[in-house]
Amino acid sequence: MTFTFTRVDTILLRLLLAILISSLAFNMFLHSRISTSLPSQSMDHNMFIRQREMLQSIEYHHQDPQEREGKDNRNLQEELSCGTESIWYEYGCVFRPAELLSESVKQWQSGILLQSGGGGIGINNNEDMENFDSLYGNSDMAGFTQQGKDHAINQDRGLIISPFVITTDHKTSSESQQTNSKTHEKTNDFLIGIFDGHGTLGHDVAQFLQDNFPLRLHQKLALLTSKYGGRDKIEDEEIQVRKALHETFIEMDTELPPISGNDGGSTASVILRLGSKLYFANAGDSLSFLASFPSVLYDSKDGKDANMKNELKASIVYRNRYDKAYLPEEKERITKLGGNIFIPPHPEFSRVNAFYPQKKEVMSLAMSRSIGDWPHGKIGVIPDPIIDIVNLEELTASVSVNVNVDAPLDFFVVTSSDGLYDHRQAQFVADRLAETYSENNLEGGSDAIKDQYRRYPIVRQCANIIHLATPQNPNRYRDDITLMSLRIIN
Repeated sequence: MTFTFTRVDTILLRLLLAILISSLAFNMFLHSRISTSLPSQSMDHNMFIRQREMLQSIEYHHQDPQEREGKDNRNLQEELSCGTESIWYEYGCVFRPAELLSESVKQWQSGILLQSGGGGIGINNNEDMENFDSLYGNSDMAGFTQQGKDHAINQDRGLIISPFVITTDHKTSSESQQTNSKTHEKTNDFLIGIFDGHGTLGHDVAQFLQDNFPLRLHQKLALLTSKYGGRDKIEDEEIQVRKALHETFIEMDTELPPISGNDGGSTASVILRLGSKLYFANAGDSLSFLASFPSVLYDSKDGKDANMKNELKASIVYRNRYDKAYLPEEKERITKLGGNIFIPPHPEFSRVNAFYPQKKEVMSLAMSRSIGDWPHGKIGVIPDPIIDIVNLEELTASVSVNVNVDAPLDFFVVTSSDGLYDHRQAQFVADRLAETYSENNLEGGSDAIKDQYRRYPIVRQCANIIHLATPQNPNRYRDDITLMSLRIIN
């Protein structure tokens, strides 16, 4: 039998062959990019990061940039305005940190934030400055996030809910808004948290936490309030709130979509204020801390300028620990379950190694506790948080700072991803924020010295700190960075 090929047949065969070759090449390309086993010492670290996150870019870059940007900006403005039914949640109004690299923020920054010759960000006398400040925070809180240049997608998520309202009944949207509006005037309770994702689907895990953590915690606290007939009547409140926080962490881990829990994870570091008590709950290597600074910066009685450098020094009075595998209790738990831990000369860079069946390779994790990372969970990486309690009333009476004037203390909290501290220390962040929070407290002293320390509203200071923490050398690895801060109002 003889086969003859027409011109059309030839074209179709060539097209089919091209498709097969392209498919084979694409599969080989993905296989090489997805490989996330421990890199050899000769492998460039930046290339390793890019390979590990190649899959994330597929979904990210298939989104319409204009649609994504417009949606993000609309949501941000709605959440910050807190003025319509659609953005009121049962537990309060949610603020999420704005992406510094997004086009909407860049537009506001142009003419507002300028590179200064002395390093950092200078301020241009632009009439849009106040609009920028009100859009991305207020005088008492702000938050920004910045995608690392080596990452295909920003895996950090965060939120501030202030006030955090514990309601015990179910209302319509309009009724909830009216009730919460009144309650907001009566409570200084808040919830602030950071979720730093890692792994192929780490951003999905962090997003799940951002979307679900506050509601679940609220439900548990509302149940306690209803059970005892009021929050101030809860028996053994510290024990009960600890239990609610712990259960929320565990439930967030177990309720993750399996595809996310098996191929990604996230830190979770939250601060909950209820009355005079701050509950710090942390799993992973994100950092939350409480800092104090003097309420009065000038001795107005004799009219002399005080020593500003000493007075503006913040004191970090509490910070959560980093959950690392070299710590004795973490090491013991993981090794008992057969886990393999790599501890280098600098133990803070310890890694926990686990085999991932779906990838058929060993994956390395920089922390001993996290949400998700299920294959690591089989060898002792747990979602259980370390929970500490700070009593503000007792702290105010006992904490002393190195100042030259006798002044009461003010406090603020910070929660942030570990990328912020690759090139800066927590004390640097605390001092910068204390400078800014102190502006409203200036008394006496010369106008010249006041102006010297009246540098940035808190919104621009947060953006400035991230800028100063970002390596300017294009060859240096740059992680995602998120910084959120909230002043404690008594």
